[in-house]
Amino acid sequence: MQDGRKPVEDLDMEREEYLRRYGHVSGKPIKYPQEMFLSNTNTDEETNPKFVLVTGKAGIGKTLFCQKLIQDWADDKLFQSQTSPRIPNFKFTYLLTFHQLNLLGKDHVSMKEILNQSSMLDVHSSIDETLFEYMVDHPEEVLIIIDGYDEHSQQDFIASDLDDQYPNNPHEEMPVAALCAKLIKGKLLRGSSVLITSRPDESDKIEGGQINFDRYFEITGFSAQQVKEYVGKYFRETEEMKNAVMDHITKNDNLVSLARISVLCFLMCSYFEYILENSTNTDALPVNSSDIYFEQKDSAFMEELLHRLNQMFGHGFGGELLRMKCLTEYQDLEFAQHFVKIHHNQFCNDEDGFKLNDLSDVDCISLSFLLEVLSAVNEDESSTKNPPPDQQSSIPLPLNRLFFICPLFTQSGFSRILRALTKKQCPIVRLVIHDGLRWSQECSDTIRKLLPLTEITILSLKYIQVTDADVVNLCQALQTPTCKLTTLHLSVDQITDAAVVSLCQALQTPTCKLTTLHLSVDQITDAAVVSLCQALQTPTCKLTTLYLSVNQITDAGVVSLCQALKTASCKITKLDLSCNRMITDAGIVNLRQAIETASCKVTKLDLEGTQISRPVYQHLRDLLAENAEHLFPRAFRKLKEEDEGV
Repeated sequence: MQDGRKPVEDLDMEREEYLRRYGHVSGKPIKYPQEMFLSNTNTDEETNPKFVLVTGKAGIGKTLFCQKLIQDWADDKLFQSQTSPRIPNFKFTYLLTFHQLNLLGKDHVSMKEILNQSSMLDVHSSIDETLFEYMVDHPEEVLIIIDGYDEHSQQDFIASDLDDQYPNNPHEEMPVAALCAKLIKGKLLRGSSVLITSRPDESDKIEGGQINFDRYFEITGFSAQQVKEYVGKYFRETEEMKNAVMDHITKNDNLVSLARISVLCFLMCSYFEYILENSTNTDALPVNSSDIYFEQKDSAFMEELLHRLNQMFGHGFGGELLRMKCLTEYQDLEFAQHFVKIHHNQFCNDEDGFKLNDLSDVDCISLSFLLEVLSAVNEDESSTKNPPPDQQSSIPLPLNRLFFICPLFTQSGFSRILRALTKKQCPIVRLVIHDGLRWSQECSDTIRKLLPLTEITILSLKYIQVTDADVVNLCQALQTPTCKLTTLHLSVDQITDAAVVSLCQALQTPTCKLTTLHLSVDQITDAAVVSLCQALQTPTCKLTTLYLSVNQITDAGVVSLCQALKTASCKITKLDLSCNRMITDAGIVNLRQAIETASCKVTKLDLEGTQISRPVYQHLRDLLAENAEHLFPRAFRKLKEEDEGV
């Protein structure tokens, strides 16, 4: 890495000289990344740079560099080796990507919302209004890194003066491009430090004119010596192969530019290894980059490459995501379909689908591409009655679940996934999102619009703070004739009695197909139970399973439930009232009478953790005889163990 940019490439330059300069550091080398935030001298007269541009060719390591900066800052190592009297005191550091911001399109958002899109944040470190006000008052303590300007869809907007039509107010909502432009130009959060990365050609569009950077740096890639070191380490276990590759690269200057980009050096070594494993003749090795790109269309090599990448990065959550990203970057739909048909099991770490952890908005691009590939594969299969054996898909029917744990994606990523699920023949019918999603009003709006267009039958939204207002949108989706949802999990959210009223209205709609409803560990009282009972007695209500554990239901609520359970139109067969601490013997007496009613269909009842005395349990056990073990499984087992002296 060097201070300053390399000279613009001269098209008339001799190729030998061009290749010699490629990767050559022409400016002052940078030893520590933090040097770019400090002035060139230690005098008090010169201020630290606030706007920094880092350039580098595709694959050179710009994204990895940004991630290292953030990690060093988090570990308190960013300025560890510096003695400057004016070391910046960054208390807030955010990493964004232009690729990620593209997902927001032309939506109007605030600066606080943009910063909350940072891929390094989780639900516990989002910015609230109080924290954002502090940042506005102390911008010198803020470092914002935006990676990949060359990938931004609105470069012309940023480079122009179009952002002037919007106020220089960090609290105002405006298009993403306007916010980025004002941030880079120092019109918002004045005094903050902003670092942008870009490929060299695209970065030329933002230099000068409306945008001025204080410092320029360039990631130059491997030197000739570093290429040799990399090749030596890659083939360290096979001396003969290492010597053959080293000799081949040395004799072919056309490969130099490829080898000096780290990721491409890896691909080149991988391909050479693949060839030499099948032939000792080095004449088979490509002599230029175009040959390598063309010959890597060989699906056998790509399959081997993905396997090696998986070994490098781990078979857990990372491996599946890595394969998704590789297929997405390859941008060959036909190859992707062929690969997925044969190796579908390499994308599923769960027996019945995808289980992914910490998925970001950018990761959602790769996942949505894979879902589109799966949909296309299934559509091809359904349109071909008797395909040849070698073209038959081996994707099993149980491949039907998306399970996200602590997702880092926001509304934009959530929308992208749901849009992918609307594709014809998409196999996913279960969507599970647990803990950490930055749920918003926009997310519930997306549910309302797109859920009825999917094949989803099971939706689980646990630990993500779904509110009563969100439930209203969910209910609108449930009442749509095309909505196929039969099971809804809304446990451990913020559901109150008001939300239950909305749910009950949906349950009574003939078009609603819901049969199982989970409302455990919410804030439900007897008032909500009254609404539920009205719905349960409606002939159009299809609900058969109801979970109400760990709420605020009392004996009065149980009385209401009993009235519904005795009604012939009520279809409930499983009822969970466990851990409602205010249910006592009085409520159970009513339950006993309801269960004895001929019209009652309940076959399983959970009362664990309620205030029921042992004599009442024993009475129920004796009264219900052979049905007791089925109706009260945990309570019956406990009593049985006590009777047997276990």
